Amino acid sequence: MHQGRAIVLELLRICVVAALWLYLAAAVERHLFQKLELSGEAAVTRASGNLMLFYVLYRNWLQFRGWYTSSLNRKLGKRVTALLVVLGLAAIAASAAL
Repeated sequence: MHQGRAIVLELLRICVVAALWLYLAAAVERHLFQKLELSGEAAVTRASGNLMLFYVLYRNWLQFRGWYTSSLNRKLGKRVTALLVVLGLAAIAASAAL
């Protein structure tokens, strides 16, 4: 039962941190796009890029600092991390052009 509570707390933590991440990233991007006079109206594309970056952040750092610990927790490989970061940043940049 104790492990079940830890899983629920970890899922709640993921939801809260993801919501904060997406809110702050959207605010920074909106401000940056306004300064650069870009439209940035493709919210779905931008959100998918931000989710990719959050996934990398969670898998490589946040999962090791939560309530739930498991022997299955592993960091992403360097190539996967690099690919997801590039794809995430490309999606955010592409949203400015759309």
